[in-house]
Amino acid sequence: MAIEVGCFSFVLRIDAIRERYLGGWPAFMADNGKYLGCGAWRDDHLFCIGVMDGSFLPVLVWEMTKKGMVMMERENGRPSIWRDGCILDGRRLTLPCDWVEFAGRRAIFLRGTEPGEVISMRSYRRQHGIGGSDRRLPEPGA
Repeated sequence: MAIEVGCFSFVLRIDAIRERYLGGWPAFMADNGKYLGCGAWRDDHLFCIGVMDGSFLPVLVWEMTKKGMVMMERENGRPSIWRDGCILDGRRLTLPCDWVEFAGRRAIFLRGTEPGEVISMRSYRRQHGIGGSDRRLPEPGA
């Protein structure tokens, strides 16, 4: 699957969440699942938070870093490439990212997977009949 991106999108790899987020996927969902269908959506590989104001995005990067995620690599003290997550400004990556593929103009998917259906916040809500927590759903890929 692919996920729709919009004004500003903060995207995390679900495999990295499972591996590095303090407490793994269950802890991540306890902390962030309430946003699904209300500013966030996901497929089996990527979790996306969409915002209209990009000034909030550095806070998200910092929060994820505090929880164990490796958000970016640095070269000569400057950010050089996205690792566990990425930020898109409009439909443009703010740093290089070797795991993102574009599916048309408005969607991305995890490189090495099939893009398939595009999931947006609206379609996620409609598909799951929810406006908040995704605790009723199976683990991604299950």
